[in-house]
Amino acid sequence: MKQLSKIMLAAVASVALAAPAFAWDFSASGSASAQFNVTTTQNNAQANALSGGGVGSDGGAITLSSSNTDGANSAALAYSVNWADGGLDETLSISGSKKVGDWTGSAGASYNLDRYGCSNTTDNLSRCGQSAVDTTSITVTDGTMTIVLGDASHLPGQNTASGSVASGTVGFSGDDDAIGARVGGYHGVSLGYKISDTMNVTGAYQASGDVGDACGSGDAGHASEGAYHGISGTGVAFNGTLAQ
Repeated sequence: MKQLSKIMLAAVASVALAAPAFAWDFSASGSASAQFNVTTTQNNAQANALSGGGVGSDGGAITLSSSNTDGANSAALAYSVNWADGGLDETLSISGSKKVGDWTGSAGASYNLDRYGCSNTTDNLSRCGQSAVDTTSITVTDGTMTIVLGDASHLPGQNTASGSVASGTVGFSGDDDAIGARVGGYHGVSLGYKISDTMNVTGAYQASGDVGDACGSGDAGHASEGAYHGISGTGVAFNGTLAQ
């Protein structure tokens, strides 16, 4: 009887230890809309007024999602389907974070599922599923120092509103540039440091084989430069509130 009690206790302990691995929350969501609209249009002052519109409806995206939280660690998986751009758009995405000591690492990835029978020559490319590998980034932080490696917006936005460069001329490769740094998404590495609750500084370095990825600006190298080159760059950003 004593041996049987030990076996039963071991079985209960095993179940208790395994239970958190199955503690996933599942959800399903979607949307539907219906509307009534009557619009009267007139091409010119002499033309007859014509009525259009009527009753319409739309079924929105359907999303199936699942998430798990175990202390400071989390994971989420989602599948979404929607009719867009004349075809069925399916997206599968996953994200998660894990804490080890004082440091937390996080990352995510997302893919459009292929649609069989799609032809690039006759159909919209958006219907043909994923056109290239998904790019992503990995973030590691302890709350004070943050390291980001991969494809991300490594520097916070610093631009000020303007319709052109300081001289009033069109800058770079014909873009209508604003005054300030280019801080879009690009492949690189950045190190951010939280000085206080109101001040932080970030330094970033870009090294990429892409020819259209200059600090996320979208500018591409000229054809005369050839295809055998990449892009590199550095940037520093400071955000803060200075008080007397």
